[in-house]
Amino acid sequence: MSSFADYYQILRYGPRAEAEIQNICDLVTNSETYFFREIFQLEAFRDETIPKLVRDGRNRRHISCWSMGCSTGEEAYSIAAMLDESGLFANATVRVIGTDLSHKRIATARRGVYAESSFRATTPIRRKKYFQPSDTGSVVCSQLRAMCRFEQANMLDIADQKLYGQADAIFCRNVLIYFAEDSRRRVLRMLFDRLLPGGFLMLGHSESLLADPAPFTPVRLKNDTVYQRPENPLAHKPSYTKPSYSQPLTNTAATNPTIGSGEKHDNRVKVIIVDDSPLNRRGIRRVLEDSGRVSVVGEASGGEEALRIIESAQPQAVTLDLEMPGMDGFTFLRILMSRHAVPVIVVSSHSRNEHVFKALELGAIDFVEKPHNGFYTQEAANQLVQKVLLARTLRPIRIKPYRSGVSTQLSQISAPTRISGPSAPLRTPRFVIAIAASTGGPTALLDVFSRLPASLPAAVLVSQHMPHNFTGAFASRLDRSSSFTVREASDGDQVYAHHAYVCPGGKCMELTGTSLQMKVRTCSPDHGDSYVPSADRLFRTVAQVAKSRSVGVVLTGMGDDGVEGARAIAAVRGLLVVESRETAVVDGMPMAVIRAGVACRVLPLPAIGELLADLGT
Repeated sequence: MSSFADYYQILRYGPRAEAEIQNICDLVTNSETYFFREIFQLEAFRDETIPKLVRDGRNRRHISCWSMGCSTGEEAYSIAAMLDESGLFANATVRVIGTDLSHKRIATARRGVYAESSFRATTPIRRKKYFQPSDTGSVVCSQLRAMCRFEQANMLDIADQKLYGQADAIFCRNVLIYFAEDSRRRVLRMLFDRLLPGGFLMLGHSESLLADPAPFTPVRLKNDTVYQRPENPLAHKPSYTKPSYSQPLTNTAATNPTIGSGEKHDNRVKVIIVDDSPLNRRGIRRVLEDSGRVSVVGEASGGEEALRIIESAQPQAVTLDLEMPGMDGFTFLRILMSRHAVPVIVVSSHSRNEHVFKALELGAIDFVEKPHNGFYTQEAANQLVQKVLLARTLRPIRIKPYRSGVSTQLSQISAPTRISGPSAPLRTPRFVIAIAASTGGPTALLDVFSRLPASLPAAVLVSQHMPHNFTGAFASRLDRSSSFTVREASDGDQVYAHHAYVCPGGKCMELTGTSLQMKVRTCSPDHGDSYVPSADRLFRTVAQVAKSRSVGVVLTGMGDDGVEGARAIAAVRGLLVVESRETAVVDGMPMAVIRAGVACRVLPLPAIGELLADLGT
């Protein structure tokens, strides 16, 4: 062959054309998957969607589910496990169909033998129940194998799909993102046709239909959004109001500004996406635009291009990948902050978490964790949208690094002086300082910790809203900038003076014990926790244990986390310090405490560290 034209002729007319096309499909399709992937969605299917099907009159003796784009079969077997765990179909005929374009992937699914990498999200209990060890890997149990059937099928070939009838539930997760828009519409029409009336469609969360759900009806579950084919073909039309990614909207005009206005007014937040990966840009664009409240006005694969687009598009926010060819994210941030006060949200891999904190010191307002392969969970999508929407509430002065450049101050901090050797016994703290922070918090905390002297007879407990993969590195960064010993908290840690404990991401932290022997407790959030970690829970337990020696500090952040806990500290006559609007990147949390009437002092950021340094003197 001397050209692609020759290769096309082989594919079109060659004697082994079909086999060659199949080889291409095996090479270009993505096989990266594992059992119980995005488990929160599977458990929502088990706990909410399946019972809905039964309540809506489904025959409990028959249920059919379909895993489209099933790859090597892990998703289909996981669906079968959820049906088993529901307990609703013990004596029923259960059919789970798994289809994929690749013959090679289907052959793997039919064998049902998997390597260790497929079990990264499988609990020991499920591993024991549904899989048996063998010399070649772990084998799917006969119960699940009997429920599942695997066939090769092309999603764009309607004839292929009709071979397998209709289903009560279809999983088509993290597939639509690979289709062009016209093909995506064809696939959605096919999915609608393949669902039984009243059936449910489950998508990957980077593939939300909230911006244009028709002909499906979105159904909000506790931890997921699914899409239902109406029993009545016209049922989707009457009154669906697009849900917000942040707080529920009660006014349809808030979602659609053209209603009742007589003229079109686009009040969406204008955003530019800066990332060298087309897949990542596409995933971010889908998440933002599907919210209905964000307009992507430009994309750039590098810093130089982004600066040019910003000049012309005048965005209200920028999402930024730090690792790019040519001008990297740090150089871009330095130049941008010197020219324009534009809020920047960093989208970063946890393997580069140290880079995130450097970017925050350079002026980025916040960050979100970059998802694997660009696929956003519902929680990650919500966080990204909320942080972009936050941009319109910021005054330009708040976006720049604190004061004349706290980032410069932090970079010039000398090695902290610490009490060491025989003169540094581990002592019970005289004061317990609990600090709550969210958006803008990492840089604010660095400033506070840099001002704490080694002689301060206090322990510090930090509740910073942050993904779990980042809190350990953040604690290490605080440790290097402070005279205190700072670490990520572990359950049961003894609390000592001159030590600080950062709540692990995804957990809540409490203070336990007595005033003479205090310990940290880290635990999973419960239904009463509106935020994770919960500053309210931390503040309440600090008040219970430390009483009047409690010090609550509420720094920058959106929302109202910490208000109830602040009341508890006030009730025991502890000290409550709140960051003022003068320096807070976002004043939601501080203002909530001020409005509650329990703040003792309202101070700009640098003065907070100086006040804490004087405790006990």
